[in-house]
Amino acid sequence: MCSSTPTLPARCSSQIGYSKRPQFALRTLQAAVSMTQSITTEADRPDVSRLEIQMSASTPTPNAASALEINTLGFRYPSGFELSLPSLTLARGEELLLVGRSGCGKSTLLQLIAGLLDPSNGSIRVGGTDIHALRGAQRDRFRGRSIGMVFQTFNLLHGFTARENVLIALLMSDLPKADAATRAETLLRSLGLDRLDALAEELSVGQQQRVAIARALACRPTLVLADEPTASLDPENALNAVRVLRDACRDEGAALLVVSHDPALESHFARRERLEQLRETNTSHAAGGVR
Repeated sequence: MCSSTPTLPARCSSQIGYSKRPQFALRTLQAAVSMTQSITTEADRPDVSRLEIQMSASTPTPNAASALEINTLGFRYPSGFELSLPSLTLARGEELLLVGRSGCGKSTLLQLIAGLLDPSNGSIRVGGTDIHALRGAQRDRFRGRSIGMVFQTFNLLHGFTARENVLIALLMSDLPKADAATRAETLLRSLGLDRLDALAEELSVGQQQRVAIARALACRPTLVLADEPTASLDPENALNAVRVLRDACRDEGAALLVVSHDPALESHFARRERLEQLRETNTSHAAGGVR
């Protein structure tokens, strides 16, 4: 992990451990909260004093028609699993459901798009910026401002309120403290949540997901990535959660890429793709898949 990654309090790190993929969850959250480089004074920072944040300066300037553009992407795990994706483009504000069976590389692809993994070849551009051309804190800060993430287990910080979970994401923005507080409250209330000062662990599963969506959209990202967002929900709540996620992204003008193996979601997206049809793999896949 790069040296720019912040140190989270031990109680925060332990709470992230409930994820089925705790290392991915911890690395993602640490990368997200390290993207605060342009906020240089305490007066301009949202007041979430229980986190220790490191800051440095760097500002990529994305400017392109596409929210996401992938070209000749290649990646290989030491285990032998190989992912190859010739091309994939997502326009600004567009929605895409990417479906595929477990082990076909859906989550690996999201980690590559978010810059949490580095490809062996090819390029990934988000809003016109090649995320893998950025390094360290510069990449972290770009991710925090341009890419929102919604995880299947939400990965909220327990011990912090719904409001604070969104304010943490806003630490990577240029908003003054008062504006950040307004942004967090407006987002949460627009998603139907009125328990803004309840701790994350006191909220229902549906309420936790709304906080996760608000956190993902807090900095008005170009692209939102949702990894199996309905996996922990019953069928009725799952469809409602997808509706809330789609409506929120549409309201904020963010493109949305959802990966899932749930066939029930397919009728709710105008654009659907199967990862197995988009990608190319060699026979080493048989050595063992990944999610």
